[in-house]
Amino acid sequence: MKNPIRHLLLAATLGISAPAIAEHHTETKIANTQTTLNAAADTKTQLAPSVKAEPAALDAEGKPAVVSSVNLPRYMGKWYEIANFPAFFQKDCAANVTADYALTEAGDVTVINACDKSDGSRKVAEGLAKSVRRDIHKMRAFLRFREEQDDEGTRYVAWFEPDHHIVRANAAFFVNRFASMRWSILTPEVSLHWDGKALAEGPGAQKADAPDGD
Repeated sequence: MKNPIRHLLLAATLGISAPAIAEHHTETKIANTQTTLNAAADTKTQLAPSVKAEPAALDAEGKPAVVSSVNLPRYMGKWYEIANFPAFFQKDCAANVTADYALTEAGDVTVINACDKSDGSRKVAEGLAKSVRRDIHKMRAFLRFREEQDDEGTRYVAWFEPDHHIVRANAAFFVNRFASMRWSILTPEVSLHWDGKALAEGPGAQKADAPDGD
């Protein structure tokens, strides 16, 4: 019978990461776009109103559809506004509206909103997204390992499906907490495998790959 954990461990050992190439090209495009926008901001170039707004995707009830998750690392950085719906923070903004997102070590997302006012001064407001912190806490508090036997002995395997991309941010916590155990944490996006000495990262898994009861 096929052992899905062994298969995932092999992929991690070989360093297989099929999405890496696509991610590299995407990140390159993002970096190029960021450079262009930075140049526009530095020279106070006005973006022409030639961007056509597309209608939002609607769900079965005719309401705007909500995405199941957000790739937070790609969302981080400075965003430049080219159009908006009226917001209370921007009622006295005149130009150069930006939102600067950053991921903290604790797993929070900070956002600094800023704009130029008509008198030439800069208006700044800072916020904090707590949903990421809750997701990190949920993984640490509710993840449950199940015992499984493989060729090297006992391995503890757990399945978890996070709402955000917080698995890598949580890796050090589990390594420190369960340093003497051999374990695997399986999630849809990525899997983590600890052999007692080194941490390996493998491809995403399915819930069926985890032992019964997870």
